Amino acid sequence: MSELLKLSFSKVFRMIRRFILMAVLLLSMALTISAQQVVSGNYLGQFTRIYMNGEKKVGAKDFTAKVSQSGSSINLHIDAFKLGRMPGNVTINANNIVLKPDGSFSQTVDKGILIKILWKRTAYSAKVSGKIVNNVLNFTVTSINASYLGISFTASISFKGTKQA
Repeated sequence: MSELLKLSFSKVFRMIRRFILMAVLLLSMALTISAQQVVSGNYLGQFTRIYMNGEKKVGAKDFTAKVSQSGSSINLHIDAFKLGRMPGNVTINANNIVLKPDGSFSQTVDKGILIKILWKRTAYSAKVSGKIVNNVLNFTVTSINASYLGISFTASISFKGTKQA
């Protein structure tokens, strides 16, 4: 009888251990899935910093950053805008950015900044970093090794906006 009792206790203990392990695994999967927020949409906001070979005045004009999402990858886009008296415009078009479960992102993208001066359009690689949390988007895009007509420059734009319903 004692052998039978030991065998039953051993089986019950293994079953309980397996049940707890399965519960922990299922819970961790559920938390990972729920951490992936849906961030697609339009974010209305303003530039919080503009640097184009020197700090530029940040105006109070509103801009819309468009975010599209495919799984854990996002694209950021801001339509063409002027910087000061520049004879052209800048477009932000950063694609295939990996969105971490906490809403943060940071990576280098090809052709993240498009600058059009007069008739010439040039795309530049850029470092894109930021965060999307509670329907608020904050990000900075900074050019990497940029030059125009042989003249090196640095362009950096920071944006903060709130998701529109």
